[in-house]
Amino acid sequence: MESNLQVPSLTQLPTTPRIGNTRQEDSVIFVGSLSNASFFRPDGKKLGFVKGLFKTNVVEDIEYLDTEIANGNPYVKRANKAEIDAAEALFDPLGSLRKRVEKDIGAELYTKLREKLSTSLGITTDKIDEVMQSQAPADTGKSDTSNVMPSNARIPDSLRQRSGR
Repeated sequence: MESNLQVPSLTQLPTTPRIGNTRQEDSVIFVGSLSNASFFRPDGKKLGFVKGLFKTNVVEDIEYLDTEIANGNPYVKRANKAEIDAAEALFDPLGSLRKRVEKDIGAELYTKLREKLSTSLGITTDKIDEVMQSQAPADTGKSDTSNVMPSNARIPDSLRQRSGR
């Protein structure tokens, strides 16, 4: 007995078109209510959460998860500031620690410098704080404008003659 049943080839099966993986500079962190859950984009790409977190800079992943949130999915949300700080500590523990140490040391050095300027120059700490809070650009000595001398004016005449300037 001969069967007339035709089996479609794999090339005839419908497929979901690829969505893309366009990268952007900034990453976005999403929080999942289940610690190691996964989401799947319509094209089949797996978005795996690790310890309840998913960090991505892929535009299509972000758009997909934002759509899930907008549609009321209770299992995913964008991370808030506290969750971002905790996630950064998880994803980059040394970088996170470095930022905290730099912040603490910077504050400590600023306090010491402020006290030293106050005592040695007789400037009140209020005035120092006012100057530090102002929007005036910092003078790095590389500018030829404002009150900074041109760079060639800083070269003594004896050296200027040797350099040919």
